[in-house]
Amino acid sequence: MIWKRWAAFGLSLALLLGLTACGQTPEPAESPEPETPAVETPAPTTADPSLTDLRTTLAEKDSPWAIAFLGDLSQGCSPEDLLAETDYPETYPFLTDITGDQVVTYEGTEVYCVVPRDEDATLTVQTCVCGEDGQPIPQETIYRGDGQPVILVCNVSDIIPNLLVTVTAPGGSPVSYAPGLSLCDGSVALPADSSIYDFSLYPDAPKGNTDTDFLGSWTATVTQEGREVLCQLDFQSDGTMTYRVGYPNSEWMDILEGTFYVIETSTQYPVGAVLFEMTSTMDQSPFWGVFSLENSGSALTVTHISGDSLLYGFDGQAITLTAR
Repeated sequence: MIWKRWAAFGLSLALLLGLTACGQTPEPAESPEPETPAVETPAPTTADPSLTDLRTTLAEKDSPWAIAFLGDLSQGCSPEDLLAETDYPETYPFLTDITGDQVVTYEGTEVYCVVPRDEDATLTVQTCVCGEDGQPIPQETIYRGDGQPVILVCNVSDIIPNLLVTVTAPGGSPVSYAPGLSLCDGSVALPADSSIYDFSLYPDAPKGNTDTDFLGSWTATVTQEGREVLCQLDFQSDGTMTYRVGYPNSEWMDILEGTFYVIETSTQYPVGAVLFEMTSTMDQSPFWGVFSLENSGSALTVTHISGDSLLYGFDGQAITLTAR
């Protein structure tokens, strides 16, 4: 029976070894490294070459920003419609990419484009009013952005701008300007000491009659609101002028003194038109207006074109004066 005892012992030993093998902790399988998701690298944006070239010009001229007068909006016309009627898209294609929030519309019809030299500059547009010294006083901020080009629609008045643009380059001082046009030739009226660059496209102005055959003294009696009003214009050869207005057989109601300028080239007014710039000697109120003057020898026809008129209610109308 010894062999049965050894068989039992062998069976027990086999069971013991089997249990021991089952109880061993298996080595963990190597877990695969997580896959790193692919990151899409955005394609680099390339500025329009015309914008790059303009900014290169600004850097060469050390100008912090540039401005261009794009034209006047007619009723129902958009800045995009206006551009399509000009040579700007061909010369500066980047202008057609300015849309959405980069078009700042305020009161008025004059359209400008502002381009900062530095892309990381700060550009601010504020409404403004004219102070007693003629300088713009900022009011409400209606746009604040980076150095991207901006189109502005503004200016109800030909002589009083209503928006103030300020561009501040990184580490630089702010440079401000209220866009407006010269009354003489219709170009952008930048201050003489301005570092702002004008990239406007001005058409070749036609030549016209710029004679000053209207020099002398002229007078007329005009009916205004059912009452006769006496007008007198005096033009001197040194470019000065005087305008008097009142009722017949009474003292003058107002006397204005100033200068006149014959427009030789203009994108806005007829060549040969005359700009009057005067100040009232009574209340110091300013006067400016653009008129066409036609001398027939014994009479001078003065037709109002823009700005102040010689008499209330005579906007766009003519007054015929005779030589004194």
